[in-house]
Amino acid sequence: MISAGALRHRIRLERQESSNDPVTGERLQSWITLADRRGHIKPVRGSELIPTSGETSQITAKIMLRYDATLSGLNPKDRAIDLAAGDIYDIDSVINVEEGDRVIELMCTERSR
Repeated sequence: MISAGALRHRIRLERQESSNDPVTGERLQSWITLADRRGHIKPVRGSELIPTSGETSQITAKIMLRYDATLSGLNPKDRAIDLAAGDIYDIDSVINVEEGDRVIELMCTERSR
């Protein structure tokens, strides 16, 4: 179980949704909010890459959330946002820790700004 004191980050979980513009028929992509939760974000690993376009950094983070039924459908197509810092994390994997329906662990990669 995660202690209440460890849940110091405000996190928004979002899913990308596709729709068609009713006038032009153009395909539109938007993000819809699945849930806003308190959680814990812990950087796990950082690396710096020097591709041909310039230097970038990549941060892998672990996000811990208390389990609830809303979160059971999370998948790697979704994303998490640290609402205070504005950081956006692409979800790489979703783990129901020990299959106990108590803690959800998200392994994520922070998007470059």
